[in-house]
Amino acid sequence: MTGMYNVLEKLRQEEPLDDNERAIHEMGLLTILHHLHQDLDRAVSAAYGWPATLSDEEILSRLVALNQERAAEEANGLIRYLRPAYQNPNAVGKPI
Repeated sequence: MTGMYNVLEKLRQEEPLDDNERAIHEMGLLTILHHLHQDLDRAVSAAYGWPATLSDEEILSRLVALNQERAAEEANGLIRYLRPAYQNPNAVGKPI
């Protein structure tokens, strides 16, 4: 599994694969895995309303800022339940 993800990372970085990595690529159908990860990355970016072209550093920076915003909201009593009926059965209103 580690070997597969090492090859996947090389594909993401567009680095050449050696013979062993090419064998792992072919046996693990890593092109399919690579495309699935790209689709997932785009979907997550869209869910946050962020461009899909952000670097890892930019994503981390935005997540840290978002975490700080949510922590401040919670400190002020605002809790954003994703599934109120499950997370807070006493909540008023319909689940979102």
